[in-house]
Amino acid sequence: SSNRRPALERTPLPQPAATEAVSLAKVAEMGLAAMIAPGQDPRTAIIACYVAMERGLAQAREVAPLASDTPSEVLARAFDRGFLHDASARELVALFEEARFSPHSMLEWQRMRAEQLLRIVLADLQGQAA
Repeated sequence: SSNRRPALERTPLPQPAATEAVSLAKVAEMGLAAMIAPGQDPRTAIIACYVAMERGLAQAREVAPLASDTPSEVLARAFDRGFLHDASARELVALFEEARFSPHSMLEWQRMRAEQLLRIVLADLQGQAA
């Protein structure tokens, strides 16, 4: 009959959360690799980390950034799904936004803090993936 809609029957099954947690851990690893690349000033390093994570999040199902998303909106979506524990990831987002949107230069301690926070987030994600 003509009122059948086969497109609806082909809806992919939702993947288990663990699969997604692995991909988010991969995203955090990409960000970390970008941040610790040698020869960058702190601000460049933090922005490189954000850009790498944004690129990775674009491939992580369900948290893909929209063109209009700010860093915090992208990561907020990851929070909403319970992948990131608030405090460290929120502080990391604040550093991303400061590096991207404020005119002053970032300091080495801020880069070190961002790296430390990202390692906490990464451990969190890897713990969930296990």
